Amino acid sequence: MNLELYSTLVGIWVIILFILSLIILFNKSLKDKITLKIYYLFISIISWISIIWALTYEYIYYLDPCYYCWVERIFLFPLFLIWAISWIKNIEKNYFLIFIFSIIWLILTIYHTTLQYLSMFSIASVDTKCSLTWPSCVWNDGVEVFWFITIPAMWVLTFISILILTFIIRKKA
Repeated sequence: MNLELYSTLVGIWVIILFILSLIILFNKSLKDKITLKIYYLFISIISWISIIWALTYEYIYYLDPCYYCWVERIFLFPLFLIWAISWIKNIEKNYFLIFIFSIIWLILTIYHTTLQYLSMFSIASVDTKCSLTWPSCVWNDGVEVFWFITIPAMWVLTFISILILTFIIRKKA
């Protein structure tokens, strides 16, 4: 599978996940039918697939992550363990820790995405670690989905989906 097809499939998965999270958020009957254990399982699957997705870009397609991608991964890996343990042990009170990690993660990702789009569209001359000493994720050909959704933008949608599900867990617990 070439990089362009893989990126398109990942992008479609992220968009579907985001839409599914919004449907769950706004559909009260569906929200009430889903148990906390299912929410934790769903978030664990999202994070596991996100880890596989990031590592596939790095080790299969040889796209080295930039500095900000590394920092975002630092928050992803422990979150997967927290979600998985919460699902296995049926711990209901981990939502606050998950929420805090996810907020930090989302802020970093929005910052990264903003820097990337400013550089891509030449709106501003932005000197970032993404382009100075680290590999740049700004000009990776074949990574844009639908010509504008980049890897950091996919991360933003993924983190918003996780925050939506965490918000629902907080209300249910």
